[in-house]
Amino acid sequence: MAGLPVWSLLCLCLIGNIAIAADALISRDDAGRTRELSAPARRIAAAGGPAEVLLYTLAPTRLVGWNREPSPAARRFIPEALQPRVIIRKLPEGRDPSRDAEFLALAPDLILDYGTVDPDYIERADAIEARLHVPYLLFDGALGRIPDAYRRIGPLVGEEARSTQLAALAQHILEKYRNLLARSPSRRAYVTDSADGLSPIFTDMPAAEIFAWLGLENVAGRLDDAKTLPITFAQVRQWQPDVIFALNPVPARAGRIGHVVAGPEGRARWQGLFRARSAARLDRTTPVGESAARAGLGGDGALAGGPAPGIRTGPAGAFRHAAAP
Repeated sequence: MAGLPVWSLLCLCLIGNIAIAADALISRDDAGRTRELSAPARRIAAAGGPAEVLLYTLAPTRLVGWNREPSPAARRFIPEALQPRVIIRKLPEGRDPSRDAEFLALAPDLILDYGTVDPDYIERADAIEARLHVPYLLFDGALGRIPDAYRRIGPLVGEEARSTQLAALAQHILEKYRNLLARSPSRRAYVTDSADGLSPIFTDMPAAEIFAWLGLENVAGRLDDAKTLPITFAQVRQWQPDVIFALNPVPARAGRIGHVVAGPEGRARWQGLFRARSAARLDRTTPVGESAARAGLGGDGALAGGPAPGIRTGPAGAFRHAAAP
């Protein structure tokens, strides 16, 4: 190397840097933050439930732990080899380092968050990343961006081929059910997640997204436009919904669909207030309403209670019934 010209040495250095950059994985997350991984992550921590579900479908063996203990019903769908072995009881906090040591003991080489991306989540991610020195990426969990999330996250976790397949499947399902119920004569929906039924899911809340995707009209409108909270029975009557979705979980064996229509008295109370003749609770144990079944959402039975459609389906909504392309 003694007689090698200086410019040749510079070229070799430049080529070397390009090779290193080519081997690295550079990701720009949905917060606009750019991070570089030296190799695909092998030990990934999910920063919440949505990220956990996405990673379970994409790279389940690379999860360092689960954020929650799955219910017995959920465990039936998880193969034995993928059953949770480690439960992360408390994730690190942005301004509280007390949980850091326990979390770092899991030796994650990537923290991934999937869902809402706003200034609070970004600030939290930056603070945790700075303390733990572990890359922390945030991806938008919007329904329509699921295929994009798979494509972008796949290479980061060493599952590029599988991510391409899942992105294609997700795109197929999304297109199949987009505006499926938009032409239904009973498409005005009231969605609630409170025990008394008087706390609506507004259109600008994440939980409302699937109903909009199906083409249903959320009668509650935007949270910013709400005049009073909680609302009243009179307000619900004024909205005149065709169908109610009660997200409040109550066991089906209790003989009721949430506290919203608990027992004959509760059902009569609500049905006497407005013309909605059926209610639904998101629970995989209940059948899909007749109108929804005819529309292709699947299920094994009809919801009694009048001509207005009532959709009862699993937590994954219509997508659970359309897993096969």
